[in-house]
Amino acid sequence: MPQNFGNVGIEFNRKNVALWKSTDQSTTYSANGINFTSDKAVDGNGDGNFDSHTCTHTKPGNYNPTWNVYLGNAYYIIAIKIKNRNDYREYLF
Repeated sequence: MPQNFGNVGIEFNRKNVALWKSTDQSTTYSANGINFTSDKAVDGNGDGNFDSHTCTHTKPGNYNPTWNVYLGNAYYIIAIKIKNRNDYREYLF
C-alpha cells in the first residue's frame, strides 16, 4: 500500500525540529509532471489537500513503504504529529 501524508511535526521544547530537515522515502509517486517528494512532509504546509500538491506520496505497488527524516542531532522527543491527506482515508495506515 502506498504511503502518503500531508505533514510531519516532531516536537522538542515545543519546537518542530523536523521542519526543513533532510528526508527520503522508498519511492516517489509522480502524476501530471508533479513529484510528491519526501520533503513535502516537513515544509510546514499542513494543507492535506492532495490536489494542492502539498503531500508526500510513494508509488502504488510499494508494499513496504518507508519515509525518513534526519534531524541532525539527538533530541528528547515529546511528540510526533503526522497529518494525513484529507482524502482516501480508507487507504491510509
